[in-house]
Amino acid sequence: MALLHLLRVAGHRPVAAHLNHCVRGRTAEADARWARRLCRAWGVPFVSGAANVPALARRHRLGLEEAARIARYRFLRAIAGRRRLRVVVTAHHLGDQAETVLLRILLGTARPGRCGMAFSSPLPLLAWPDAPRPHGAASRLERPLLDAPPEEIAAYVRRQRLPFLTDASNRDLSRPRNWIRHRLLPLAARRLNRNLLKSLARLAVRAPGTPRTAQVSGGRGKAGRHRGQRERRSSPRARSSSG
Repeated sequence: MALLHLLRVAGHRPVAAHLNHCVRGRTAEADARWARRLCRAWGVPFVSGAANVPALARRHRLGLEEAARIARYRFLRAIAGRRRLRVVVTAHHLGDQAETVLLRILLGTARPGRCGMAFSSPLPLLAWPDAPRPHGAASRLERPLLDAPPEEIAAYVRRQRLPFLTDASNRDLSRPRNWIRHRLLPLAARRLNRNLLKSLARLAVRAPGTPRTAQVSGGRGKAGRHRGQRERRSSPRARSSSG
């Protein structure tokens, strides 16, 4: 909700996209209805979909998180193509970046200089292992809050009195990312490095021309400000994804 609010404050006309991963049953369905009602109240177009991620993970012999990622980006690409959207915007923040870097290092999938998420990149063309790569619009994927600490975003939500929901599945410690978020990172930050999130994020890729900082400020929010460059506005059809 913070990202959607920031985009509206900045004068963009976002389309909100919500994908039900079919992991949490009726709770996820209730979340989708809640998001739809909020977007209606804010005058934001809302698009929803569903993907049975557990079934897809079993069918393609993938982990739940990887199957969810493929399903999400296929959904976003389809929406961007149908609505002719040039930019897809997601709310990944500094905590997400640090988790991604550490997870890839621990799993041995990190590549030098490319172990994290980029602020700006082409929208991924992802396919299931036994399917051809999809085609679609050449949209950009933007993550304007990638340098914003999660506590800063939470403070912005409180200042603006924004409604929000908490996904209970994010507390499931059987999932590697959740265990890193709630156990490993806090312990390492307490004992080794209070600035651990920023330290890990520095290992991530920084492609030329991408934002170096992101601010979430009171009153009028600013997201994805380029340092040393003219601020670049996203497409007026840039959209936020949630869920």
